[in-house]
Amino acid sequence: MIHKDRAAVKLRPFAPAHGDAAADVIHRSTSAAYSFMTWTHSRQGTRAWFAAALEDWTQVWLAERDGRVVGVLCLQDDHIDQLFVDSGDQRLGIGSQLIAKAFELCAGPITLHTFQKNQAARAFYEKHGFRAVDFGVSDAEGEPDVLYRLEPAERPQPDAP
Repeated sequence: MIHKDRAAVKLRPFAPAHGDAAADVIHRSTSAAYSFMTWTHSRQGTRAWFAAALEDWTQVWLAERDGRVVGVLCLQDDHIDQLFVDSGDQRLGIGSQLIAKAFELCAGPITLHTFQKNQAARAFYEKHGFRAVDFGVSDAEGEPDVLYRLEPAERPQPDAP
């Protein structure tokens, strides 16, 4: 089996020219991951939502491979509001690189929400040290969700050179 080169992924701050590409990553990822949802956004609807939501985020980072956007990280201060990796580029370490970027950028405890039924995301966040601290229902979707939290002292330390 040939493994894709993880080193080929580059993280960079969001630029408006990549807004549609970033929104398309979110659209494809949510379409694949949220099969349990009773509603879906169209591609154009996701693009419109993303463009409007940009003003709410304090930082947006993109993961690029071979000149195309394959991952998106949206922070609202120390809260990971969105983290998505394109369906065909998952399980290659891209999400882990985006989490490491969040660790670098966030000084305080990091929080995030995900849907309770999204077992793949829950396993991913728990692998990176996040702990479930509250269970509820998302305001926007009306879907059961879980709040995760990770204290600075609990963050995995990068491997020493």
